[in-house]
Order: sequence, then C-alpha cells, then structure tokens
Amino acid sequence: MKKLIKKIVPAGILKWRHDILLQKELASHDESFAGKSPKEIFSKIYAQKMWGGATSDYCSGHGSHLKAHVDPYVQSVSEFLGQLPKPTDVVDLGCGDFNVGRQIRCKATRYIACDVVPDLIERNKTVYADLDVDFRVVDITEDDLPQGDVVIIRQVLQHLSNAAIMKVVKKLRKFRYLVLTECVPSGDFVPNVDQLTGSYSRLARGVPSGVVLTSAPFSMSVKSEKLICETPEQHGSLKVIVYEF
Repeated sequence: MKKLIKKIVPAGILKWRHDILLQKELASHDESFAGKSPKEIFSKIYAQKMWGGATSDYCSGHGSHLKAHVDPYVQSVSEFLGQLPKPTDVVDLGCGDFNVGRQIRCKATRYIACDVVPDLIERNKTVYADLDVDFRVVDITEDDLPQGDVVIIRQVLQHLSNAAIMKVVKKLRKFRYLVLTECVPSGDFVPNVDQLTGSYSRLARGVPSGVVLTSAPFSMSVKSEKLICETPEQHGSLKVIVYEF
C-alpha cells in the first residue's frame, strides 16, 4: 500500500506530509526531555530503545553497528593509535554499548570508557569483563574528565545542545589528541546550528547542519587537524577527524 501511495501522490505532497509529521514528533520529543539532566535523558533513550536494539539489551544505534560505518572507523582509528608511542592511555567519552570501543581497545595501553547512563556502564562491566577496560559513570558536561593521552568522542556531540557542547570543549585541552566523529551534511553547510539535547542529531531533525568544533561558537584552537575517515550516511557523511592540541 505504501509503495502504491508513493506512485500516486506527488513527491512534493509526500515531503510536506513527512515534514509535518517530523515536526510533531520533534515537539513531543523535546517536551518529554525538557528540564531533564543528561543522565535522565540518555537513560530514557536507552530504556525506550529510541536507538533500536533488542528489548533485553542496550543499543547505541545503527552508527555503532552497521559494518559500513564501523569497519572503516575501526581500521582508521586503529592505524592512528598504532603509530603513537607507547604507552597510550585512551579516554572514550560516551562509550555507549561499547560495540565499537571493544574493537580498538587492544591499541591502547589503558582504556577508560565513560558514559552517563549508570545501568549501561554496569552492563558493560559484565559483558566486557575480559577486556581490561575501566568503565566509569561520567557526565561529560558536568564532571571532571579522566586523564589520558587520546580522547575519543564518537557521534556524541551531535545529540547535545551548543551549551552542553561548550562545557565539554573547555575540558579537552588536557589531552594531546581528540578523535572526533560527527555526522555532517554533504557539501557546504552552516555549522553548529543549536538544538535541544536528545536522541536526534541536527541532521535527523531535518536541519542541514553538523558539529564543527573549530567553528563558532566553539572556535576550538588546535595545532593540527586531519581527516582520517569518511563514510556516506543517510543524511550526509560520517567524518572522523584527529585534532592535535
């Protein structure tokens, strides 16, 4: 029936209907999270399976499980970490279900994996007990960050408001390197359009924008930056950039 409707109804009307439904969904989504802390927001996201997954486990979404996204990332980040002098301490902020982190853990001497959801961290401690990972409950917007050489932030900031991102950016200079992964539009775009913290990214909201830390209002200063991986995504592309401070 849906295929038949798409054939009959003009594309412009279908897009108009999609945009109306999306705006209603976003309004309900933002209202449900209004005034809540990051712990409350992301605990609810995981509890209600907003990013998918089986009812009995946690899932950080397709970006953490699709091979087309994960495999190139693991290869490029493993190569980067492998060329650094040892020992190398890695701090993973927003580690989620750790499906990605587990595949690069062997490239670090010490690996500290942080997330704001306590139940998720407890689950990770059990599931990955044999990987020698220091799992910690950390609110990256409010808490002090662990010490390390390399900080990894993978598809986390795209879910935060600009005010929350700014709090994180101010703490990053304690590391030598930042490995940042964000989904951004293809071609030219206006970076860092603000949004409310929640399960949606800017692109998923239909906003042609993405997080770029070296652009206003964050204007993060770095010694160098290097794009080490880029893969196509539904709304644009996933870019993995290494920043040196």
